[in-house]
Amino acid sequence: PAGEQAVNLLRHAGRYGLPQACYYPAPLRQTLDSLAQSSGGVSAGQRARAEYRLTVALLRFVGHLRAGCVTDTLLRPAAAPSDFDAAAHVQAALLDEGQFTEQVLRAQPTSRSYVRLLAAWQHLLATDTAAARRLALPVALNLERLRWEPRPDSLYLVVNIPAYTLHVVRGARVVSARRVVVGQYTTPTPQLYSRITWLQAAPEWCVPRSIATQEMLPQLRQNPGCLAKRGIRVYSASGR
Repeated sequence: PAGEQAVNLLRHAGRYGLPQACYYPAPLRQTLDSLAQSSGGVSAGQRARAEYRLTVALLRFVGHLRAGCVTDTLLRPAAAPSDFDAAAHVQAALLDEGQFTEQVLRAQPTSRSYVRLLAAWQHLLATDTAAARRLALPVALNLERLRWEPRPDSLYLVVNIPAYTLHVVRGARVVSARRVVVGQYTTPTPQLYSRITWLQAAPEWCVPRSIATQEMLPQLRQNPGCLAKRGIRVYSASGR
């Protein structure tokens, strides 16, 4: 029964924003069907091969549920050390009779953003398949990125660019919020993940050359006193 449930999970990997093709559910389905229909009995070797293939696919699926399937460190942040053991997780699910599927799916993140997006996605799949096909890729990408987030018991900062807000998050709770300045549509704020090693309070800030030449210089030509009103001083290369 657990094998049947495992193949069913792999067949519906798209419900969790994961690529079904990574887990070869069709060949696994054929393997289980051939074992069930074998009139001449099933050898230990056949059973072992089927179990091995199914286990490999399920471990890959559980690992992707937990931490995502993108491994390129140019695209994602370096993963923090994890104590998650996919094999132990699957073994525990097998020992929980009648709850195998539910236990496997507990490998997923529990963050508020992930849980809400997953629920909305699965509701859309059930109610509007045309819209779901259009949104499949962006939903999968966002679920993947949410799997890269720190575990809920850690301390981290997150910048919500559309909301112009920085949140300090400990566990599942926002403990502090600050307003931030973000880039315009034509000069967007870069998106990144990074480990914070130091923090500077009240930093000195100089106008970047791109802002000075592309934004402020045209303003100065129209109104030479506009920077003085904003408390900004302009120096020559010699310091005058």
